[in-house]
Amino acid sequence: MTVLDKVVGDAPTETPAPGRHTTAWLLTMGLAAALLVLVPVAAGIGAYPVPVGDVLASVQHRVGLGGTELDRVAESVLWNVRFPRIVLALLIGASLGCAGALMQGVFGNPLAEPGVIGISSGAAVGAVAAIALGLNFFGTWTVSVCAFVAGLATVLLVYAMSREGGRTEVVTLILTGIALNAFAGAVIGLFLFFADAAAIQQITFWQLGSLAQATWPRCSRSCRARWSGWWSRRCTAAGSTCWRSVSGRPGIWAWTWSGCGSHSSSSSRC
Repeated sequence: MTVLDKVVGDAPTETPAPGRHTTAWLLTMGLAAALLVLVPVAAGIGAYPVPVGDVLASVQHRVGLGGTELDRVAESVLWNVRFPRIVLALLIGASLGCAGALMQGVFGNPLAEPGVIGISSGAAVGAVAAIALGLNFFGTWTVSVCAFVAGLATVLLVYAMSREGGRTEVVTLILTGIALNAFAGAVIGLFLFFADAAAIQQITFWQLGSLAQATWPRCSRSCRARWSGWWSRRCTAAGSTCWRSVSGRPGIWAWTWSGCGSHSSSSSRC
């Protein structure tokens, strides 16, 4: 019996209260309204300030709803620098939310997230190794690819180590994840010890994350990656029936797709 089978089989069937449903909708609408307000405000803040009214006028002009075109510098700052960063930030936030939802679906716990079983630490090991060793076999995507592969390998390793007698217990998964987190932290420290000053600085910036290299083509590629993560989340939420329709083995494929969905944002940290 896999984790998904256990969660689906043991989960009690209860109907959510009408008040809870209304609260969720109100919270969603409030957050959406706050997002619509904060986007033009964020676009106007920076070393080259642009009034919010001018930002809205530029957007209206671009979509053909009137408005006025700004001067060349302001238009370039908005549409070549700030709006790509804002869109990429929204995609990253959506990816992180999707990763959390995947883990919550697998564990059946609303507090679960990719760091619980060491996925985040495993991905960090791959990225730090690529930077410290100076790997460049995929060009600018090398760090992202290494982070993705290492994170996915961590998912499969945790699944294999915690499976016993054809069953995978949630407690065993968590304990295995804690152990792998500690091991990954030690490996990262080892790479930092042997890395030079330039590599250490690059590793630090990677761990903090940056949107400085955001462009519209990169946003488009990231959007396609987020679509695959969204699909994996839908499949996980559908339960073991969906996974059996894919391969006949809900356990390992659920974990594999969970890892893919959890790392759909890894390419955006570089």
